[in-house]
Amino acid sequence: MSARIIFYRAGGWTDRARAYKLMIDGEECGRIKRNSSLAVDLPAGRHRITARIDWCSGNVVTVDLDEGGMVEIDVSNPHGPWRSQFVLTSTPDTYLALTPRAGGKTGP
Repeated sequence: MSARIIFYRAGGWTDRARAYKLMIDGEECGRIKRNSSLAVDLPAGRHRITARIDWCSGNVVTVDLDEGGMVEIDVSNPHGPWRSQFVLTSTPDTYLALTPRAGGKTGP
């Protein structure tokens, strides 16, 4: 049995025509477009999760998943279209935000 991570991305103006690369343990596990979700099954254990778009990235979320566990994570650009232009060049590692949803379980 494995564990599951479900990623969610809402709508919005910024990056609306672009997909974010979802990374688990340094490997791309999929891409997510606006107004969509993506479920990824993976082995139980500790995993490091982030997202990327071009040279920009987001925070790293570490999760410990038990067999049958599940975590839900929202992926977004929290800056909006104008501030994003500044973040692109000044702090590109904060361009995206990964936020675990409350109530996600890490075990069966």
